[in-house]
Order: sequence, then C-alpha cells, then structure tokens
Amino acid sequence: MELQSFQLKYLDSYVTSHPLHLPRQKKSTMAPSNGEIVPGSVYLYQPVKWASPMFAAWFAVATIAHVWQCFKYKAWKVTGLHPFCGLLFTFGFAVRSYGAHNYENVGAYVASSILILCAP
Repeated sequence: MELQSFQLKYLDSYVTSHPLHLPRQKKSTMAPSNGEIVPGSVYLYQPVKWASPMFAAWFAVATIAHVWQCFKYKAWKVTGLHPFCGLLFTFGFAVRSYGAHNYENVGAYVASSILILCAP
C-alpha cells in the first residue's frame, strides 16, 4: 500500500511539474459553450439539440415525397434507392437527436454515424 501511495505522489508531482502539463479540467454536468472539449462526451463538444430533429423531419418529408413519386411514376427501377437512403438518413438523425441529449452514450454515437454515413 505504501508503494502505491509513493508512486502516486511521485507521478503526480512529476506530471504537475512537467513543462507541458495542462491543468486538470473540472468535471461538470453543464457543457461549456465556449468551444472547450466537454468531459465525457463522445462528440468532444456539446451537440446542438435542435438541429438533428429538424434534419430528421426534413429527411422524413423528402422520403415520403420520394415514395409517392416512385408509386405515381412507377419509377422504382430508376429511383428506388432514394427512399431507402432517406430512411437511413431519417433514422440516423433520429438517433443523433437522442445522442444529443445523452452525449456520453457511445452506442448512440456509433449507430447515428453508421446510419448517416452508410446512405449512398
């Protein structure tokens, strides 16, 4: 036990006296809005809470319009991939909307990135 406490004291004094030492950031529940890195966030910043639901709604409307056009003009062979991509974008931004409120959740970050980036 004494060896561990000695090592911690030695390493802590070395790290704080090092010329490249950066002061430790306080952990807080409020994310800074001045461009600093947010501790615990997988995004490294505080995500905007209004943008992702807005994009999800816009992509949902565009997807519905594409499905309607594909049915009306019987254009599934030509533009059948557009509704599928719209669904990927819609679900991706819906998950990102969840992740904006829970920005320490790695699963939401990975799922939203995969869904958004995999749409052709």
